[in-house]
Amino acid sequence: MQEHEKENVNLAKGVNPWWLKGYAGWTCVTTSQIVCPSPCELICVLLSAKSSASEAIFYNGENATMPMLFYVEAGASVSRPFEPPEPILCDKGLYVVVDGNIRSLFVMWRPIEKGWRP
Repeated sequence: MQEHEKENVNLAKGVNPWWLKGYAGWTCVTTSQIVCPSPCELICVLLSAKSSASEAIFYNGENATMPMLFYVEAGASVSRPFEPPEPILCDKGLYVVVDGNIRSLFVMWRPIEKGWRP
């Protein structure tokens, strides 16, 4: 069994991988989804557009009715990074809405455990 297969088995058993133990995690998004359902910090984003412009809207919570944090736009066939000088606190979780012109959206984040701060 390869390493990534072992990690998937561990996740299914409820065993937290190393990136849920205070380290950074990442998610590659292609549709609107919850990135992190619990409090976390957003570290950086990379939005890649298809042949027409695209955008991604980030919310502090588990759906698009929660407070909007920010949005990122990218022109046609362009990749746009967003690297805030400090991590952005998402105390209710992190949800992202993407449009149909997105090629991919890379989101780097880290969970915040109760009482834990970097």
